[in-house]
Amino acid sequence: MKTIEIGNPKEVEMLLKDGDFLSMTLAELQREHTELIAFNTVIDRERNTYSKQAKQYKERNELASSLVCEYFMFNKNDPELTLKAMQRALIGTDN
Repeated sequence: MKTIEIGNPKEVEMLLKDGDFLSMTLAELQREHTELIAFNTVIDRERNTYSKQAKQYKERNELASSLVCEYFMFNKNDPELTLKAMQRALIGTDN
């Protein structure tokens, strides 16, 4: 049996065209299935991580935007305090 690298669609396509999947034993097919499940699990975890990060950045951006708008409407004379509020909202620092 020819082993293929996980995630290489060209090799999978070649195996499908050549009919190698049809000649695989049950054990080989089960192993291939397990490898594909493992690969998909890794991809799903990465996607979920990036999705969480995007949500976090979106929330920080909205918070910073609202802080700046509200602060400049009422306190136009203290830009240093505004900068500190933005740093805290965006970076999470207390400086």
